[in-house]
Amino acid sequence: MRHRSKYLALALAPLALLTACGGSAEGQTGQSGGATADGPSGTLTVYTSEPQAKIDEVIAAYNEVNPNVKVEVFRAGTGELKTRIATEKQTGEI
Repeated sequence: MRHRSKYLALALAPLALLTACGGSAEGQTGQSGGATADGPSGTLTVYTSEPQAKIDEVIAAYNEVNPNVKVEVFRAGTGELKTRIATEKQTGEI
């Protein structure tokens, strides 16, 4: 159980960083994201190749700390993820 908590904490760190990078809602039109008095809000997309059960645990733990953030999951194999991220980066969608 101790190792499980350690891995869960490691998995949550990138989610927290991504949320922190979201910025505030001021000056943003048509974009989700931002912060409220109650913490970050908006939508966060997680790209992962982890099993669904594992990522569900990570999201549940993340939402305990950040209840105003909707987490969407794009789950695929590593190769497909790399291709999608590169394409979205190239088109400016990421």
